[in-house]
Amino acid sequence: MLKCNGEIKKIKRYKLRYSAIDMQQEQIHPRGWTFNSKSKTMSRSRSVLLRGVMLDPELLLAFDNLSDAQTAMAQHICLCRNEDVLLPEEDVIVMNEQEFQEEKGFELRFGKSGNSFLVGYNRFNGQPMYGWLEIDGISVL
Repeated sequence: MLKCNGEIKKIKRYKLRYSAIDMQQEQIHPRGWTFNSKSKTMSRSRSVLLRGVMLDPELLLAFDNLSDAQTAMAQHICLCRNEDVLLPEEDVIVMNEQEFQEEKGFELRFGKSGNSFLVGYNRFNGQPMYGWLEIDGISVL
C-alpha cells in the first residue's frame, strides 16, 4: 500500500466479522525473576491468560477505485504473533458506500465525534488518535 507521511491512504474503510469467538487459555511467564537464596537459583512464576480468538475471520476492505482493490487482491496479510495469514478472495466485489455500510461487522472509525475515545498514539508523530466503534449489532456471521 502507498504510504504518505506514515499513513495508509488507499484503504478507505473496513469491516471485520467472524463466525464465533473461542476462549483459549495460554500459559505465560511474567517479566520478573525470583532469586531463591537457599538453592541459589533463579525462577519465574507462571500465569494463565484467557484469550478470545476469532474463528473464521473475514476482513472487508473498501477502496475508492477498482485499481487499488485489484492491487490489494494480489497481496496477503500476515499476523506475525500467531503466524496467521489472511488470504484474499478471488473476486473484487463492487459496491457503493451504502451497500458497504449495510455489511455486517464492526469498524473502528477514526476522528473526533461525540462517541470518540482515545484509541492510541500515532507511531510516527506521537500524537493521540481518537475514534469510535461502529457495530451493526451482529458482527458474527
